[in-house]
Amino acid sequence: MVENAAEYAGLYTSDAGEITLEVEGDRLALVSEGSSLPLLQSAPDVFLLDDPVWGLYPLIAVRDAAGQVMEVTHGPAWYRGVAYTGPTDFPTPEAWAA
Repeated sequence: MVENAAEYAGLYTSDAGEITLEVEGDRLALVSEGSSLPLLQSAPDVFLLDDPVWGLYPLIAVRDAAGQVMEVTHGPAWYRGVAYTGPTDFPTPEAWAA
């Protein structure tokens, strides 16, 4: 069971592609490339997946100051929700170049 599952539902986009979080009864599922994977809530805004690829990292929801879920992260991947209006490109300072 996922408390307030509807708060997480929606389309999320990254440079790597799209995922959808869908409410299925009192549960939440990650849908990607035609597969639906159930999410197990391990902490507020933190979900685990029983999958060889998606299970490598937790899926973490990020909220704005008003408490609305705006984005999710999965390891190094960052997925922006449709309501996200912030920057999407973060240039690396030249001083950080090797």
